[in-house]
Amino acid sequence: MPEYPTDESILVFGSDSQLLNAEDTLADLGWPYRLIPTPKAVHKGCGLALAYDADRHQLYLDVLREAGHQPGAAYQRRGRDYQTLAL
Repeated sequence: MPEYPTDESILVFGSDSQLLNAEDTLADLGWPYRLIPTPKAVHKGCGLALAYDADRHQLYLDVLREAGHQPGAAYQRRGRDYQTLAL
């Protein structure tokens, strides 16, 4: 199995189209991210989430907002634990 970061930020969106539009923005910028199934511990969103390096959370959030994307929720994963982040 591949190893995934144990310290990453996760953005959850209310619909597939919102998530895919946000993904397009990140892809156009060439910024690294992963599409992941929304973690069971979160219980929100459309079933998929964007995951990226936790150290870049505010930068990603600012750029996505500036592009008109508003996530429904944000979390930071540390190991198997999820902490809700302010939007």
